[in-house]
Amino acid sequence: MFFGAAAAPGRQGEGDDQLDRGALHVILKITGYVMSLAPIAVFAAMASVVTTSGLGILVTYGKFVVEFYFSRGCCGS
Repeated sequence: MFFGAAAAPGRQGEGDDQLDRGALHVILKITGYVMSLAPIAVFAAMASVVTTSGLGILVTYGKFVVEFYFSRGCCGS
């Protein structure tokens, strides 16, 4: 479905080189669609977890985020 939606508008060209470029264009367009929808998916996943586990789960997630940043060498080293 994503591939068809990304490839639909104005696909033209001849030869294998054009086909490769066209496929690359479609793949990058699909990646753009997925990246555009990712924040909505994360919000929906967080909302689902909060409704089933309560607001206290956000404290646990916050600890995970802090531990991740400190394990990376604290602030970008």
